[in-house]
Amino acid sequence: MGDFDSAEAKTQVEYWFSDIPKRHVCNKIHSTASPEFSSIVKKTIYDPDDKPHRTLYWHTPAIAQEGDDALHILSNLFNLNSARIQQRVTRNKRMVSEIVVCQDSKELGSVFAIEFYPLPGYSMDEIQKIVDEEIERIAVEPPSQQEVDMAVAALEFQSVVHSGRLENYAEELNHSYLFRGKAIEPAAALERYRRLTPEDISACAKRYLCPGKRLEITVLPEPVPAGHNAVRH
Repeated sequence: MGDFDSAEAKTQVEYWFSDIPKRHVCNKIHSTASPEFSSIVKKTIYDPDDKPHRTLYWHTPAIAQEGDDALHILSNLFNLNSARIQQRVTRNKRMVSEIVVCQDSKELGSVFAIEFYPLPGYSMDEIQKIVDEEIERIAVEPPSQQEVDMAVAALEFQSVVHSGRLENYAEELNHSYLFRGKAIEPAAALERYRRLTPEDISACAKRYLCPGKRLEITVLPEPVPAGHNAVRH
């Protein structure tokens, strides 16, 4: 792509770089079935320069694999101001200063993460209980079509903002070609999300966001003496 002569460009590349010896080409590692935790794995990290918070992680399908798109919609759905999880911890009660949900898509395996920062007076376990309730709820009760449409609209907005710059637009095309075998226009790529149904979103939540199979990382400013609440100080 672009307004240059491919043959001339190749000639220039060979002229300037042909003296660089070839490196050994490693065999490409292809994506396999998504790994998963067999139980809850807990880790506490002490960081005096950070606020107390907790992040929940689940293994999810690799980029462009079945389930990846649905989990992107689910993460955006949870981030909507009108989402029940946001209403319960930031609107009805100010329990957290921030709660963020994302599907971090990678080539060999992705990660779905929920991170929250409790406000003084609320423990991490209280917030986590609400998070688990909302995950369980959406796993058995699909979101409304309106909620899915709003989540897709959020993805569309993110795509428009990101691809507004020429280099980002080129990156989107390259990304699509690398992982999907075809350079797909960002606007056309959104059709993948529009084809998904509320039931698809619910099924992915049930399949991949198992409360008993995840990593829980808690960050605290300092070790807490026995018998003291980690947040209420």
